[in-house]
Amino acid sequence: YTGEDTLSLHDALPILGQFNLSADLRVPLFTGFRTSANVARSQLSRDAASASVQQTERQVALDALRAYWGVRRIELQLAVSENALARYDEAVAVVAARVKNGLAPQVDLNRIEARRQSELSRRADLLGLAAEARAQLAVALGLGGEPLQLTEPADLPPPPQGGPDEVDRLLDEARSERPELRFAHLTSEAAAQSVRMALSGYYPQVSLSGLLQFSNNPFNPLIGARNANSSANPFENITGSVFIGGTVSINLFDTLNTYTTVRDARLEHRRLLAEERRVGRLVESDVRVLHARLVKLYSTREPLLRSREIARDNLSILERRYKSGDVVILDLIDAAVELITAEINLTNQAATIAQTWGELYLAAGRLVPAPR
Repeated sequence: YTGEDTLSLHDALPILGQFNLSADLRVPLFTGFRTSANVARSQLSRDAASASVQQTERQVALDALRAYWGVRRIELQLAVSENALARYDEAVAVVAARVKNGLAPQVDLNRIEARRQSELSRRADLLGLAAEARAQLAVALGLGGEPLQLTEPADLPPPPQGGPDEVDRLLDEARSERPELRFAHLTSEAAAQSVRMALSGYYPQVSLSGLLQFSNNPFNPLIGARNANSSANPFENITGSVFIGGTVSINLFDTLNTYTTVRDARLEHRRLLAEERRVGRLVESDVRVLHARLVKLYSTREPLLRSREIARDNLSILERRYKSGDVVILDLIDAAVELITAEINLTNQAATIAQTWGELYLAAGRLVPAPR
């Protein structure tokens, strides 16, 4: 200690009491249509997301439809096998009686029994396939291990109208209802709003600002600085001030950033327009192909029905002639196989027609109607 006075930090730097209460408001008057385009794009993106959900629901319905008729196809074939086994049981009884009475050789009984065993094996295979298909369908529907009983009737609706007017009606319905088309259209519209947002860089930006202050060190936006308060009392030199002004900014040259942004946005818009046209072609193809398929299936159904009746009549005739010993057992077996083949063909076609009707309803953007 030298006896000299010392200067503390508090003596060198006085304590300043700063107080500021302000409200700042900035309103864009013109943003080159960026704000309106951004709002429109957000709304279109929201609607596109909703259409995407509907698109997923339609795909789930289509998968469930195909899985359902995959099961029903097997079950209908199983019914054909049951009827065939009933006929084979009767034939085995007839052949066994003839062999017992010495009217037919033992080989006839062996042949008809071998054919019956082959049908038993096919029925067992169909039973296993049906169980597997029902299990997969139950899991796909979220039912776990619950047993399924499919009750879709085998009756078919009348055939569709074959003229172009019916196809055009379905196409008009598909264009207004298919979620894929709505999603593609809304996405391209959202891209068009992105082009508008990119073009806003070419326009001048005008904004209005207001500043209300109640402070002892007010901010002056004109010079960008504050008037510092030299008093330690924060409640001294308090003043109120209001500033109102506007800002105009013009993009003269930004190293071509706006140009490249606009070009990229337009290219993306053109790409999405092409995607929309591609989806439209796919929807049109779905409707036209499914309608043509239904017309073809119904046109071939009548000959198949006639073939089944002929095969059934042939089997009945050969059964009577075999009982009287006029034909051999091989002719009877061939007639039975021919009838089974005709019935299986009809069964497969019925399942295909029902599934195609459901696919056509979904292709037109409608839900599959419930059976009555």
